[in-house]
Amino acid sequence: MKAIQEKYRKRKAVYFSLMAAMFGIIFAFRFVPHPEDNGLSPVEIFLVALLFGIVMAMHAVFRCPKCNASLVPGFFSSWRKLRCCPKCGVELTEK
Repeated sequence: MKAIQEKYRKRKAVYFSLMAAMFGIIFAFRFVPHPEDNGLSPVEIFLVALLFGIVMAMHAVFRCPKCNASLVPGFFSSWRKLRCCPKCGVELTEK
C-alpha cells in the first residue's frame, strides 16, 4: 500500500509541475508579437504545439498506480481531495 501511495505522490507532483508549465505557456502568449496579417507566427505555432503536448503528457502521467486508469477526470470532478481510484478503489492517500 505504501508503494502505491508513494507512486501516486510522485505522479501528482509531476502533474502539478506540468500544470504550472501549461499556465506559464498561456501567460507567455501575452508577450509574443503577433504578425500584422492575422496569421500565426512560428513562435505561436510552437507554443500551441507545446501546450498540446503538455496536456497529453498530463493525461499520460496522472494515472492510478495499480490499475493504470486516468485520474484526471476524478481529480477535477471532486471538490474534495482524491483519496481513492474511481475505477479500482485502491487508496491513493492516507486518511
